[in-house]
Amino acid sequence: MNRTALARQALEAAVQVRRDARVGAWDPVCPFDVAAAPDVGVKVRYLAMQAEGLYSPNRGVPSVLVNAERPGPRQRYTCAHELGHHAFGHGVRADDVVGRRPFDDPDEFLADVFAGHLLMPEVGVLQAFRALGADPAEPTVFEVYAVASEFGVGYRTLLTHLVYSAGVLSRDRADGLARHTPKRIRGQIAPGHPAPELTVVSESGRKRAYDVVAGGLVLTLGEAETEADGLDVEGRTVHGPLVRALYPGEWPLAVGGCEVSVRVTAPGYEGLAADRHGPKGERAPAGVIR
Repeated sequence: MNRTALARQALEAAVQVRRDARVGAWDPVCPFDVAAAPDVGVKVRYLAMQAEGLYSPNRGVPSVLVNAERPGPRQRYTCAHELGHHAFGHGVRADDVVGRRPFDDPDEFLADVFAGHLLMPEVGVLQAFRALGADPAEPTVFEVYAVASEFGVGYRTLLTHLVYSAGVLSRDRADGLARHTPKRIRGQIAPGHPAPELTVVSESGRKRAYDVVAGGLVLTLGEAETEADGLDVEGRTVHGPLVRALYPGEWPLAVGGCEVSVRVTAPGYEGLAADRHGPKGERAPAGVIR
């Protein structure tokens, strides 16, 4: 398997999908939104056998299933991975939990590299670090967490991308940063808060819509103002104000001099990905398999 050639194919395909979806070359993107451009139906469901996600071409009506039990960043990465299978015309695919994908399979390698480039365009990621005043070759834990939030990916997912795709971070440095888990980082930012997720929003970022789960926190790097029913400014940290997401919906939030949308999904949401911020979805207890 020529990984270099496959990686180039994956990059070219991700760039083309972004163009088709009319997304800026540097901009963060939500794969649930991008899926609408190639008419791929995406649903969030509790899946058996610890599957991350499923892709099926469905006789010309392609569909993706994403495991509702996984956290938001993993759901988005899985969706992007399944869109990679679609972009390359692969057949039915079932992807297992992290660490069990057969990376000696060219199709899986293509889909995974595609997902990385779709969600984390190199120039955009490097610009995000610089906008924070950070050096992407020597970032702090908080800086990596903040940039991961902007691109809607997991903390360790971004570290892997910086090492193997962007090539700006050493493996030793990444290994040191990887000792910090997202849960531990959240605990350091908001000690004692039971929030299941914490998303960082910077007024210097290029992103204008952030996906969070109800009950989660938004940390704003810039003064926060909102009159939305679904958001509540409830405290401050050394980094900036904390905003709690209360109810599903799309809620406006002013961060410093910019306006963003906070798109809130109910915990345990099942249904069409396109309806995840509205009243149409179902809520299922954690652990339910359907």
